[in-house]
Amino acid sequence: MPRPDPDQSELIQSWTKRAEEDWKVAKTLLKSEGDFSNTVCFHCQQVAEKYLKALLTYWQIPFSKTHDLIELLKVVSKRKAILASIWNRLNG
Repeated sequence: MPRPDPDQSELIQSWTKRAEEDWKVAKTLLKSEGDFSNTVCFHCQQVAEKYLKALLTYWQIPFSKTHDLIELLKVVSKRKAILASIWNRLNG
């Protein structure tokens, strides 16, 4: 597996930092009073999206500007067989 481009290290860190921020927001909302389920789901989707984008950046695999987790998983699944098997199970 190729080493990440040093110029991309900041971008990878940015994706993961922003994913962690979304994760903290989701956890905080889950603990709070009131029904914030839609907002929690939104932030969880953002967590997954940003980690996938960090992974693709690390692997130096280009991806389109998208918020579609399925599209991102398709790109990721081409790289790793285990992720491909997850993709296949999701699409039963």
